[in-house]
Amino acid sequence: MLVLGHKNYYISIHTTPDTFDETLFVANVDISSKDGESIMKIATNHAFAAESDAQVFGFQMGKNWIDKH
Repeated sequence: MLVLGHKNYYISIHTTPDTFDETLFVANVDISSKDGESIMKIATNHAFAAESDAQVFGFQMGKNWIDKH
């Protein structure tokens, strides 16, 4: 799990194996306020060979959601 801050929010990225190919990783993103209240959960369907690539993708998705709201 990776937790990063952006503006007044935390973005938690959990990577899990892809359901079709367990050698690949997908990211699940949880956006929460600074007090820990979960605001939005985003499940991705993009799979990556490297776990770090899935984390970067998840962070970008979370950051984009925060910037639009």
